[in-house]
Amino acid sequence: MDIFMQILDGISFGFLVFAIAAAGFSVYFTVSFIKSRKFLKAKGELTDEDKSAHRQKRKGMIALLVLFAVMADLTLSAFAVRYSAVAFAPLFMPVNSTSLSDGVMTVSPAIRYTAKADELDVKVREGKLKNGGETSFTFKAEATGDYLFRITEMSDGMEIKIKLTKTNGDSVDYASGVKKYTVARMDGLEKGTRYRVTVTCIKGEGEFVMEQIPPKNFDIGYYSVIKDSIQYNYQSNVYFFTPKTDGVYCFNITGFGNDIGIEIPDADETVYRGDGLAVVGLLAGKEYRINVNQKSGHGSYTLNVMRQKTEVNISRADEVRDSFEFLGQHNYYSFRGKTEITLDIETQGTVMYLLVLDGKASPVHEIKSIRGYKTVTLDGLSADETYHVVLVALENTGEYRFYVK
Repeated sequence: MDIFMQILDGISFGFLVFAIAAAGFSVYFTVSFIKSRKFLKAKGELTDEDKSAHRQKRKGMIALLVLFAVMADLTLSAFAVRYSAVAFAPLFMPVNSTSLSDGVMTVSPAIRYTAKADELDVKVREGKLKNGGETSFTFKAEATGDYLFRITEMSDGMEIKIKLTKTNGDSVDYASGVKKYTVARMDGLEKGTRYRVTVTCIKGEGEFVMEQIPPKNFDIGYYSVIKDSIQYNYQSNVYFFTPKTDGVYCFNITGFGNDIGIEIPDADETVYRGDGLAVVGLLAGKEYRINVNQKSGHGSYTLNVMRQKTEVNISRADEVRDSFEFLGQHNYYSFRGKTEITLDIETQGTVMYLLVLDGKASPVHEIKSIRGYKTVTLDGLSADETYHVVLVALENTGEYRFYVK
């Protein structure tokens, strides 16, 4: 998807350059044509050479005007395709694809699109204070979330207090007893709001250098893999996500270790929580805020966003090959037209929970933990009823399969 967008950007830019060039030449030839016409009218008697030159200029003008119209149309079309691709890009849709060949049902997860978050825009503030003295500065929050104020240099024995207010005087947060190399975290700033930072010297005197570190804000959009990083202690990265369909979504961090957390305050349902992992139920069209908070350590990480797979009909399958992409994932299957069915399950390293429901969502069979191989036989079924099989990832992720008899 990223390469596709880059190609569209290049085509759009190329068409735009040609359209601008055509417009320039069109203006030049139009002006030249008008001047030629005025000159010929003033001259009165025209030679064949005058008439021929005039016709050539008219043809050139018409040709360039047509070229400009075509290039302008192509430019608009290219931009329309490019931004329609963004606006209507499939957000993990289809969530999964299935294929049935010789009785083997293969379930594949959705195509995943990758993005890289922007780097932090760190500003440096400096000051020189006597004991009891203060200095202040204002700024407009460029992102929503928690701001960090990190002291990188300070005179020996000096301590300061940092107070954050809105420019109308409303208090927001403060930190006292701030020393060299201390990080003061100010909570809950809103993008677009103007704030005032007041630094007061409460002990000693001298100079200080302070970094103002904003949170990262990133709109996930249709992306499912976001490359990002933690550079400072207590750094908070904020993501915004608006699902296009209702469902269960997984937000999972890899590549950082266990000292990072994910919070989704407005999630409509929490299915599963763990270190660097949140599986939640979300509603279509509602914007959610995802907070990634570092507990300790610095480095790069990958935020994976995945939607729960859709139910797969296995009524005509002899073998089903599927996979778990995250812990807590629910994979759904349905079948109909059978009075008895046997599922020979090979977990292939995963550990799963199994639940079978009838058409009224009443439990028919349940196994709390399946490891390795397991044969599940269901009899006394109604051929006129649709049954549902639910498999849930308890431990480990990866591929598995089961045979249907």
